[in-house]
Amino acid sequence: MFLPVHPKVKEIASDCLGVGMTIQQTSNILQTMTQSGTAALEDINTARWRGTLTRKELSDMQYELNRSKRVHDDDWLSTYAKARRLQEQNICLFFEQYDPENDDNDKRPFVLVLQTAWQKEMAQRFSPNSVWTIDSTFGLNSYGLPVYSGVVPNQNRQGLPIFYIITSNDSKSNQEETGLRLGFKAVLQNMNARPNAIIIDKSLTEKRALESAIKEDPLCWEEGKQIKAKLLLCWFHAKKAWVENLLPKLQGDVAANVYDRLCKLMLIPSWEDFNTELESFYNDFEDQTNIIKYMRGWDCDEWQDLWVR
Repeated sequence: MFLPVHPKVKEIASDCLGVGMTIQQTSNILQTMTQSGTAALEDINTARWRGTLTRKELSDMQYELNRSKRVHDDDWLSTYAKARRLQEQNICLFFEQYDPENDDNDKRPFVLVLQTAWQKEMAQRFSPNSVWTIDSTFGLNSYGLPVYSGVVPNQNRQGLPIFYIITSNDSKSNQEETGLRLGFKAVLQNMNARPNAIIIDKSLTEKRALESAIKEDPLCWEEGKQIKAKLLLCWFHAKKAWVENLLPKLQGDVAANVYDRLCKLMLIPSWEDFNTELESFYNDFEDQTNIIKYMRGWDCDEWQDLWVR
């Protein structure tokens, strides 16, 4: 029979779920806090209390939270209170309240950045000469706020979550891009290790936000040249997009040829060879309208520099 869960653990789990984290992300936070001996949990008597919750318990807690919530002004006040508790627990390293009417664009979005001491330690340990993957998920909370997660591989190539960024996403005022930029800047300022590269999806919001934060980070530059945190387009998502959006419009033999050529393009290490191969690709398929139209979207100025490895 399970020991009872310590009230402090329930409070932390409720706060994490309440600000939009998934069950798995909340479970990861609790595990890393337990492993790192975080002050908020160090006084728990493990002979009497549990320091983690089962997936079923987290699911039940999430259900009750979602059932009781509706989006209105009081929800923001509740979220602020949870964010402050997370700050007191040394989980929240940056927090900004939602203020959509502020004259300063940087003061408008809601931003919450979460990173435990263990996550920071893992980021410092495994980031040098490695890569981060940054991705976002939606529809995980009653507010519809995007949750960005950063992941770094450990020595066994297993992905470790090293931070989470939650931001408001009012499209009219470009809040998601601003919030992500501010949140990522806070992550960089909280540690001195940098990855060689950062892999992202084909999202202009994500690309422009990260580029802006990296441009202001002195540890990513040397004598005016970028030496760390080079943005790369996620190969998996690029190939998935080809398979779903381009290849079904082509005949079998043409589709196979196009797929092989695109894979070759993605692996080219120099600009000169990339441009030569791209020109050859266009010449070979100039009579294929679907291919040319699709590629003109993929190799535009915003994305071309993320192809070359």
